[in-house]
Amino acid sequence: GRKLLTQTQVDNYLHETKSKLTIELFVYDSKVNVKQHYCPDGKIINSDISSGQENIPISVVNEIDKEPGKIEEPSTFTYRVERTPVAGVNMVTNEPTMTCCTCTDGCRNRVQCACWLRTLKYAELIGDERVKAMKAKHKSQSEILHQLGYRFRRLHKNVPGGIYECNSRCSCNKQTCSNRVVQNGIIAQLQLFKTVGRGWGVRTLHDLPIGTFISIYSGEIFTSEQADERGKLLGDEYQADLDFFENINNDSEEEQNGGNLEQDDEEDRSDTSPSSTESAIVFFTASVILSFEALNYIG
Repeated sequence: GRKLLTQTQVDNYLHETKSKLTIELFVYDSKVNVKQHYCPDGKIINSDISSGQENIPISVVNEIDKEPGKIEEPSTFTYRVERTPVAGVNMVTNEPTMTCCTCTDGCRNRVQCACWLRTLKYAELIGDERVKAMKAKHKSQSEILHQLGYRFRRLHKNVPGGIYECNSRCSCNKQTCSNRVVQNGIIAQLQLFKTVGRGWGVRTLHDLPIGTFISIYSGEIFTSEQADERGKLLGDEYQADLDFFENINNDSEEEQNGGNLEQDDEEDRSDTSPSSTESAIVFFTASVILSFEALNYIG
């Protein structure tokens, strides 16, 4: 047999053999137990709150209420995996003019990939401190690009300028492209569960390595003015500002997905980063998260 001792070696092997397996399925982290899987003992209220919209079902469980007939369920909301503009919001996606690459190597050569270079351009425009530090050390463009954005389809460090993923106009293969993560959907097995005294939260049923994509923060899209009015009326704790790309706001109080239900906590276990082919706020794990642990976000 052939020994593959590092993730780089696995990645090269998958590319050489044209395997249907993808690199994010492999873990080289001793803190992650790939055999660990949490099985809840509470009542399964819903086997899939996403109603098939996600790649993997998201079950709902209540392990707190034991008395029959008094088992609380989550309040009703519309589960969405995409942003939903309200009346008066005109979202410009610029699809016909989007940057696109001509890569045929899974976008492994980042210097030759127009989309990877676009991510670097955004970082330079906002004055990303990591990029400035690497330039000060006279790092090459290739070295900088390999420290920016996804590594083996995981995001180890936040990218304040946003990630420009490859898109429908690109030549690269969607399955094997190293710069397509968010658009491929969730790979983590998540569960909505009732907490003690804190409402409903989201947890993982298996260990998640650092940098794992969790979910898009989706909901209704408002203009800044509409968001201000709604905030005065209903509160703004679930609103997220999206003006990095557009002058609109995301409000997820009534229309949500798994990402909206992560809890704000002092112990930060997931991080947010903007991502694009269409602009979105996205959650990734900021550290290893073990099976049964709740997902808390940096707020």
